[in-house]
Amino acid sequence: MYKIYSLLIISSILISCGGGDSTNSDNTESALVGTWKTQECVAFVSSTWLKGTFEFTSEGAILVGNEKFSDADCISNIGEEVPPEVPFDWPTITFEDTGNVLLQEGIDGAGLKITFSSIINTSSVSAFYTINNGVLCFSEAFTLEALGIGITEAGLRAIDFSSCLEKL
Repeated sequence: MYKIYSLLIISSILISCGGGDSTNSDNTESALVGTWKTQECVAFVSSTWLKGTFEFTSEGAILVGNEKFSDADCISNIGEEVPPEVPFDWPTITFEDTGNVLLQEGIDGAGLKITFSSIINTSSVSAFYTINNGVLCFSEAFTLEALGIGITEAGLRAIDFSSCLEKL
């Protein structure tokens, strides 16, 4: 009985000090925290156009949504917005900001670990990002687009400046 009581106390101390779950990192200081929107406007269905929205939470979750427009320039919002959420039947997507680095392009950036968790399996990929004047660009290993998210485990480190997000 004494051993069980001791284990409960130790477990409580570890959990209250943050030592319980190493995958649930604190991202409150990450520059990614907030809501971002794709710059690109893409055709969807029936003369509808989309911009993707992505929310990076301080708890380390990535939530996915979109805004619908009636024009190819994504100016006339038709009021059908899907707020950032975990989409039905999608894996849970989390991120861990791994800290500042000098990117291969010679600019300041940061490292990132993205994890996709589903009932079947868990997969992670390392990526990089940079933010300049409210514009967020990721390395080619991780893409956020109006119609979805893409990852590659090929170790692509170069920043893709053609597919960036704007801070909302």
